[in-house]
Amino acid sequence: MLPTPPPTVRRAPIVLQTRKLSFMEQLSPVPLASLEMAEKQLAAGDRGGAYLTMYEEMANEQLLVQAQITTFTGVWGSGAMTGNGLAKEAAGPRYNLCLEQFSHDIAAATLAGVRRELEAGRTGRLSDSDLQQIDRDVWASKGMAELFPGNVQFLDFWNHQPGERLDAIFSAGTWNVVGAAARALTPNTAPFNRDGRNVSNLVGKRPAEFAGRPEFELHGDGSSRFLTVTHRDTGKVEAFWDKQPRSGSLRMPQIKNAPMAPDSPERRQRDHLCSFLGVSPFPT
Repeated sequence: MLPTPPPTVRRAPIVLQTRKLSFMEQLSPVPLASLEMAEKQLAAGDRGGAYLTMYEEMANEQLLVQAQITTFTGVWGSGAMTGNGLAKEAAGPRYNLCLEQFSHDIAAATLAGVRRELEAGRTGRLSDSDLQQIDRDVWASKGMAELFPGNVQFLDFWNHQPGERLDAIFSAGTWNVVGAAARALTPNTAPFNRDGRNVSNLVGKRPAEFAGRPEFELHGDGSSRFLTVTHRDTGKVEAFWDKQPRSGSLRMPQIKNAPMAPDSPERRQRDHLCSFLGVSPFPT
């Protein structure tokens, strides 16, 4: 009898491409080996890499959103930092951990959700709305469901249960994000913009900030939808940039891929949020 070949581990390639599952892939379970690879990446501190490994297997756009959020990159990373800053201000002592740990907890819950499905004999191929719900449940477990910035994603009401989506839509977390977006559309001279929140949509990492730094590698080019920055020694995903970011089927406006000026309002706001939320400093 021929030996059984080892299972294929579908780890995200260096230059990521948009994934579409075939009909047979949709019916087949997520390979346990791929899930275990993502779990190992997460245990090593590579949250972005774990999400991208699962995207390569599952092809959920929500996993791309999560990869940007967890690496604080682009428009989604900006929204995550801003939303968490506003949540921490409102929550007081309830928000008692750094954002890096919070992001780890959410990634761990995502992988645990896939594992539970597999152990129950199902495919483990969670929907985008399932993944959004898992994120919200982590916030709920910490007593802050109403402050979850991702509540705004429940505006795609057709994907969620009526009671849950109404609680999420009409929550402080949603209005915090909507308010920050509204401020971004107003001129810098407006009196209520002097606290820096008018540039909170611009605080995310950009791949251009890593250019020329020997400890990092940039993967992708002008023809690629995705740009991924990894640490040369560890392979950890430091930034994940999507040129066509989406929320479900809706396209989102991406920020400009250019370094920040050191004395710019957005740089000052980013530095404030990193300090306030306990995020490791970004490239300077």
